[in-house]
Amino acid sequence: MEESNSHGYKKLYFSLFNHISDAVTALDQKDYSLARAILCTAQQEGEELYLEEDPDEGDIP
Repeated sequence: MEESNSHGYKKLYFSLFNHISDAVTALDQKDYSLARAILCTAQQEGEELYLEEDPDEGDIP
């Protein structure tokens, strides 16, 4: 994996990690609608970050 591509995946990883941590906190507080909203946002942002990557770097199945 090239350095430029690695940076993009680190950004994606940390974004997803932080959102998931927030969703777990919401679940612990039994705030299920907030947890769902956080996970939906994480999914959307993750897709956007992935699409910002170089399309010539290959596809993830």
